[in-house]
Amino acid sequence: MMGERTTIVVSSPRRAKLVLHTNGLAKLFCYNNLGTTFAKYGEYLKQLRQLYMLELLSPKRVKSFWGIFEDELEKLVGSIRSEAGKEIVIID
Repeated sequence: MMGERTTIVVSSPRRAKLVLHTNGLAKLFCYNNLGTTFAKYGEYLKQLRQLYMLELLSPKRVKSFWGIFEDELEKLVGSIRSEAGKEIVIID
C-alpha cells in the first residue's frame, strides 16, 4: 500500500463550496493551503510545479510505479464494488 488518504466525493459546485470553504476542509486536507491545489499563483506554486515535473511525474518515475498503481486501482475498484447498494451520505 502506498498510503491512505481520506476522500470526500462532492456531487455539485454548491456542495463543494459548502464543504471546502464553509467548513474549512480545504485548509485541513491541503496542508493549510500550501499544496498545489489551493496555493496562490506565484513563485511558490511555480517551484512546486517544477519539482513535481522533475521528481514525481517524469516518464521514468511514472513507469517505475506503474505496477503499484495497478494494484492500488484494483483494490479501489474492489472496495467500491463491495459497497454496492449501501446508502450514500449527502451533506446538504
